[in-house]
Amino acid sequence: LAAGEVIVARRHDGEKARVAVTALVDRVRDALDAAHGALLAEAAERQGAATSSAATLEEAQQDTQHGFAVVPAGLLAGDGETRLNAHGVSVRLLRTRHGGLPVPGEAPDDELEAVVARAY
Repeated sequence: LAAGEVIVARRHDGEKARVAVTALVDRVRDALDAAHGALLAEAAERQGAATSSAATLEEAQQDTQHGFAVVPAGLLAGDGETRLNAHGVSVRLLRTRHGGLPVPGEAPDDELEAVVARAY
């Protein structure tokens, strides 16, 4: 600090760097942006690797033994959700086919999908 420098340590990648005190705010902002981007990309990759598409409730039940399954929401009609629940699988969210959250009255039911996973 007496030399006008500090060490910035980034936890997500272990990088350490000497930074001039006058540049500290900008470097920390840049480090936070970099960490956010890297962690988001890693999370998206892990989520994608653990998620599969299933055409039937039986496929969804099998797929959820190792991650998440995405099924057409119409499969939950009638006793579909109850059948999944009987095997320890629950609905985590409903979304549009493009991954967004549905807006009531805007997305027809046949354009919705359900993300399901094992219940704990």
